[in-house]
Amino acid sequence: MSYVLRLREIKPDQYDLIGPLARNIVNVHNIGLSTPVGFCVTNLSFKNFLTMLKNEIDEYLRNVNKENNNDVTNAVRKVQELILKTELPYGLQNDILKAYTSLNLNIDVYKSATSEALNIIRAGRESPYVILRPSTFSTHNSITVKGNQELIRCVKKIWADSITNDNVFDFETLSTPVLVQKMLNPDKSGYLTPGDMTTIKICLGFNDHEQVYDTYLVDKNSFEIINKIPRKQSWFIIKDPYLGGAIKKELPDYKTELEKLDSFEIQKLVKISNYLKENLVNDIEIEFSVERDNVHIINIKEFTGGSTDHGYTDDIEQELKKVEESIILKGVNASPGVISGKVKVIHSSTELTIGDQEFILVCSDLNGIDINNPKIIGIVTDNGISNGHNFSVPAVLSTNAATSILKDGQNVTIDGTNGVVYDGGFNEKGESETVTEIKVNVSDPKDLDGIEFDGIGLFRSEKFVIKRGIHPFEYLKKGQRDELVKNLVEDIISVAKLANNKTLWYRTFDALSSDFKNLEGGYVEPNEVNPLLGWRSIRRDLSGPELLKIQFEAIKKVQESGYPNIGIMIPMVTDVSQVKDVKEILRQVGLEPQEEIDFGIMVETPAAVQMIKKLCKTGLDFICIGIHDLAQLTLGVDMKNPKVSKWFDVMHPAVLHQILYTIKICREHNIEVSVAGDFTGKTDIVDWLVSEGIESISSEPQSINEIRAIASKAEKKMLLKVARNEA
Repeated sequence: MSYVLRLREIKPDQYDLIGPLARNIVNVHNIGLSTPVGFCVTNLSFKNFLTMLKNEIDEYLRNVNKENNNDVTNAVRKVQELILKTELPYGLQNDILKAYTSLNLNIDVYKSATSEALNIIRAGRESPYVILRPSTFSTHNSITVKGNQELIRCVKKIWADSITNDNVFDFETLSTPVLVQKMLNPDKSGYLTPGDMTTIKICLGFNDHEQVYDTYLVDKNSFEIINKIPRKQSWFIIKDPYLGGAIKKELPDYKTELEKLDSFEIQKLVKISNYLKENLVNDIEIEFSVERDNVHIINIKEFTGGSTDHGYTDDIEQELKKVEESIILKGVNASPGVISGKVKVIHSSTELTIGDQEFILVCSDLNGIDINNPKIIGIVTDNGISNGHNFSVPAVLSTNAATSILKDGQNVTIDGTNGVVYDGGFNEKGESETVTEIKVNVSDPKDLDGIEFDGIGLFRSEKFVIKRGIHPFEYLKKGQRDELVKNLVEDIISVAKLANNKTLWYRTFDALSSDFKNLEGGYVEPNEVNPLLGWRSIRRDLSGPELLKIQFEAIKKVQESGYPNIGIMIPMVTDVSQVKDVKEILRQVGLEPQEEIDFGIMVETPAAVQMIKKLCKTGLDFICIGIHDLAQLTLGVDMKNPKVSKWFDVMHPAVLHQILYTIKICREHNIEVSVAGDFTGKTDIVDWLVSEGIESISSEPQSINEIRAIASKAEKKMLLKVARNEA
């Protein structure tokens, strides 16, 4: 059984066992780049361990009131304590320790040596220091340990920490593989991220510093340094040469002002970045360490730092230039965007209390701070850059003096794109009026917090069902049909009341079999090799129309409750007969399509594009182009597969041609056209859609301000072009 796998021996058919973080490390090694040696304690180990504890865990959960947060928290604590105190099965523990003691061995020697020889070699070796991380891209901090007992204890600690209030009742479905890698003693470390189309940003410091970075913007073709922001580094983290582990040391004076990269190292890093992007995936963030001139890749992950364009309109840029004299701090541009707000200064994580008001967090560093707190709208630090953070708000780090200069309640503006903090307020939110409607994709009512939008362009109904944890068929099996209707009504109203009479397009269930499989009653789901092309969306609903009827009954009740601006949107339509069948079911619940309720479809397949004339003639109020599925199915590319994702391109001429044709035919039939997807950082496609006259764009909540700014800029360019032609 595959309980423990050495990273350099893992095969593609074992990827499901090791989690995304370990999988990335394996992929990097497989294309010929260096990574720290290590192994993975697979999710099969965790699942089997939980199975061994199932009876005791079930007993802890038996009488817990799921609605009482204190009860759930106490149950979680008991389960965590049970995991920590229970011995691992002997075979699993032995496999982990064998993999651990082999980290100091040459792998070729290890494979050829006899067991007696290995025992002799191991006896003369110090146990290595290793770094443990859950291989799940969670926000869990890494753990540095040495020794057999500590290693086993920390594997169980990571498993225990993965049990939370949100998942404890689904503990049998949890997957937490643990990545274990030998600790490096780097001379330099940092990360690389995309700049724009021709540049790469390199941020790094001496050793494993976790404090400040020099930032280099480099042309990825000529290797020329376009811009450089040096930061004085006063201390760093190294491995203790006597005791091992990590210790903090002052940086020698001669090093504090030294540049951290020479031209040879810049070329080497940029070439590695280019090679990774060519062989794995385009927009990635690369964490690296340099040890004795060897570059080791620590991790790669999707770059989520936001747009590589300015992130704001020309008007905002001009406004910022006017207040150049009001700059009060400069630092590292860690996360793009512009935001204004009131400052909250804290000197330790214990001072961070949650109130009703949004604020800009100002602190010395980010250790122990939950930066995903929804009330935090911007971040400014004295130092504290950590390449383990993914920011969802504008951030300016390593200013050296934020906590001493900024005061509680002070109104400031963060320009995270340029690494500047201004005195006084200026906010891009709401500054860009657009004719193009900017709508939002919604999976939770919280998605609408603090954003301005022109409607709900995509209500992901299946996401609300999944959060409740019960398969729709399970309601019917238990005779709880009315309960399912009631839940759907509550879910729709929870969003509709926040939409303030704006249009809400309800997409009927579009869950993949893999999405529903882990729910209570999910055993009914088929085992599909490719769920994307399987039993989903309207194909699923029409094969069991009772669920479709239930959704329509819920929508009717929502209308009767005072929310008339609901539209029904059918996903993955490929044939006229599907539209006719759905309309007939809608009539059965007492709603006449296009008279008593707006009715539309999603265009997500080349088949729908080819059939668009006939589909329009069935009678539609709107259509929504699902741009990612349309691109995947047009290009034959799985956008989530790193081996082929570089070929995924929403700007491919074949994709654009289909969108243009759909817009043209829908205009001829006076049907509204929208496009839905995740447009974060995708300036080019938004600009193109607006220039082609799309009526609305529906994107993820975090990118709404960015999309509105891009659309506003595109509309102004169109007006300027018309004005020039008329002149």
